[in-house]
Amino acid sequence: MSTPFESYRGKCPARTPNGARTVVIVTRQSGHRAGPVWLTLYGAWRGTVCLAHPDVDALIALLTQAKGARL
Repeated sequence: MSTPFESYRGKCPARTPNGARTVVIVTRQSGHRAGPVWLTLYGAWRGTVCLAHPDVDALIALLTQAKGARL
């Protein structure tokens, strides 16, 4: 998935809950109305969320908190 607005793409290898390999794709969509940062799971349009800058910060905070949570 790509748009004419894409100005950045990064990929992170990941696994599904059942252990299958997948990729998390982060893109910057310059000037796109849905949100400047897109997070795509499973490489599918239906697995894509569009985040405004405050939402990106909130997601980073949630991931940081989850990483530090006790097991």
